[in-house]
Amino acid sequence: MSHTSKQLEIAKKLKEDGNALFKKELYHKALTPYHQANMYVRGLKPSVDLPIPTQGEPPSVEEVEEIDLLMTTLALNMSACHLKLNRPSRAIALCSEVLSRSSQNVKALFRRGQAYHQVRDFDNALSDLQLAQKLAPDDKAISTEIAKVKKALAGEEKKMAKTYAGMFDKLAKEDQQ
Repeated sequence: MSHTSKQLEIAKKLKEDGNALFKKELYHKALTPYHQANMYVRGLKPSVDLPIPTQGEPPSVEEVEEIDLLMTTLALNMSACHLKLNRPSRAIALCSEVLSRSSQNVKALFRRGQAYHQVRDFDNALSDLQLAQKLAPDDKAISTEIAKVKKALAGEEKKMAKTYAGMFDKLAKEDQQ
């Protein structure tokens, strides 16, 4: 078994440990094995910008593909934890990382849309969610989240209209005096 294969096996085991904790709703604890697994796979992937000395043979094409897939899965799993822990900015960063490698990753678009919704960035939330819906039109969770964002946006617009109406009413009264 090659060095890369051994490291991948360790990373996969850590990911499974994180999944078990996530299923138990121990989101903060799940982040630790996910992060550790992420460090393992990042250390395996050769980079032109940052060559990493490897032990033994460099990873094969298949191993590089497996590393990429695992990096994506781990980033998405960590983003799910951060969403559950109400840390949307971290979820946005992780999903953006995934989308920089795979711009049409539906799960990353959906989770980033949820995170943008949490930070009340309704325009970006709708943009991501609508693209996700275009890519996965039958996904009910996406449709539900779009409806939630639209409802929140409508509430925000109504609140702003009321605020501005009150300001304009006050100014109009001052002008009449």
